[in-house]
Amino acid sequence: MGEIFFKPWIGKNYKKGIHGKKILILGESHYDCYEETSTIECVNIQLEGKETWRFFTNITITFLNKHPSLEDKYNFWHSVGFYNYIQESVGDGPRERPTKEMWDNAQSGFKELLQTYKPQGVIVLGYQLRDNLPPAEIQGPIIEFSDRKKTAIYQIDENSKALAFAILHPSSGGFSGWYWHPFVMQAIKLA
Repeated sequence: MGEIFFKPWIGKNYKKGIHGKKILILGESHYDCYEETSTIECVNIQLEGKETWRFFTNITITFLNKHPSLEDKYNFWHSVGFYNYIQESVGDGPRERPTKEMWDNAQSGFKELLQTYKPQGVIVLGYQLRDNLPPAEIQGPIIEFSDRKKTAIYQIDENSKALAFAILHPSSGGFSGWYWHPFVMQAIKLA
């Protein structure tokens, strides 16, 4: 993968997906990580039960609509892909923000990822990430909720497209996976 440094987590049942759809969860960035396998290692730590990070638990709740057991986490994460958009460490802590250059440099890796794994749905974790993605070719269908109603469709190739849908970042104050669950399920069904 030429433009991708942080290798994505791809679950062993990714092709079966969720409701028969290949789903990619798109995170923003790593901090204080410098290994190509950092993304994979973060998910594995959750699956092994070594640590429980609120970020990953919130994502799982969003999809399952329940507080997950270790078995639930294992089954869920093996049904999706997970990729951090920014392909370099953004700094030493979670409040560090990507630079404009980092955002710009990440576009080719994202396009390469779409070409390689051909997700049908992309759940974008955070509005700032959504606002810094490459422009989509097509505006997607409307998913009704609060004040953010737009989705986007990326044409991957002549036979493949991916519906991207952004939610509030799972580490944000006030985030509720139970709130976001029906909207994410609607996006998956439309993908």
